Amino acid sequence: MGAGLMATGGARTAEACAVRIGDIALRDGYVVIPILYQIKNGNRIPRLKTDAAYRYCICGSLMHHMIVQRMDYLHSLGYTDEEIAEMPLVSYPDDPCRYADPSSLSAFVKELLQLCGFQKANFQLVAALTRREPDLDSDGVPDTDVSAYDLRRDWAGRAIHLCGMTSADVDYLMGHKNSDTKDKDYTNYDVQSDIARQLERHTFLSEYSRHPYYNAICPVPGKTIDLTGYSAYRITAGKEPIEVTLRVATSESGNRLDFITDGTVISLPEPQTGAKDAPRLRENRPVISPVISSDKYQKWIEEAEQIDISKWNDKKEE
Repeated sequence: MGAGLMATGGARTAEACAVRIGDIALRDGYVVIPILYQIKNGNRIPRLKTDAAYRYCICGSLMHHMIVQRMDYLHSLGYTDEEIAEMPLVSYPDDPCRYADPSSLSAFVKELLQLCGFQKANFQLVAALTRREPDLDSDGVPDTDVSAYDLRRDWAGRAIHLCGMTSADVDYLMGHKNSDTKDKDYTNYDVQSDIARQLERHTFLSEYSRHPYYNAICPVPGKTIDLTGYSAYRITAGKEPIEVTLRVATSESGNRLDFITDGTVISLPEPQTGAKDAPRLRENRPVISPVISSDKYQKWIEEAEQIDISKWNDKKEE
C-alpha cells in the first residue's frame, strides 16, 4: 500500500506511512488523501514545517482499487467500519493497527525496484541526483531516501510528460512551494476531478484504468448518456448491433471531430460555429490532439522563406 501511494501519488515515505484510512475520500474511480501527518521517530505527528507539505494527494483508479481491496481484507478479518476508519493505510505486516515504519517501507520499495530490474549502478545514479538536485522532505530538509526520490521523480515525470499536467499542479501534489498554486483551489471537487482525469492518461494496468480506450462505453438502446470529462471516448456495441445517435458540442468553436471505426477514420460534416468560448472554459482541458509531423513543419518553414517582406520594410521606412 505504501509503495502504491508513493508510485501513484508522489507521496513521501514518512507521509505515506502516516495516512489514516478514515481520512481517505473514495470518489468515483479515484482517491483524495489529505497529507496532514508524518511518521517521525516512531510517532505520528502533524508538525509539517513547510506550508506546502499540507496538501491533498490525488491518485487514480489503480490506487482506488488497492484501497478498496485493503478495506475488504480488513473486513474479512472481522474489523468493523469504525475500527477500520481508525487504522493506518500502511501498516506493519503482522499488525494492521500499527503505523508502518518509513525506513522499513523504503527498504521494501528498494526490493521492488530491484525486482523491476534496478541494478547497483541505477541506485548510485539516483543517490548522486539526491545530492545534486535534492528533494526537500516535509521538514524542508534534503531527503536522502533513494527509494522515495526515485518514485517521486518518476511520478513527476509521468505527470508532466505523459499526463500533461502543469508544473504548478505537480508542485502542489508533491508538496513543493510554488506561488502559482495560490490562484487555484485544490480543495474544490471539480479541480480534484480534473486532476484525477489527467492521471488516467497514463495506464499502469488496463483492467484498473479509466482511460477511455480501456474503459469502453456500451450504450443501452433508448437511453441517453452524458459523456463529460474526457475529450475522447471508446464506444462499443453489445452482442447485437445498435444504432447510436451522437450530439456533440466542442469546447472551442470549429474544432474538428473524427470517428475511428475498425481502423477507418470517418470525418464528420463541417461543424456549426458560434459556440460559447472563454479563456476560463479552456482551463484544465485535457490535451489530446493529432501530432504534427516534422514534414509539415518543414513545409511551413519553406513557405515562410518564400514570403517577400521587403515591401513591409519599405513601408516602415516611409
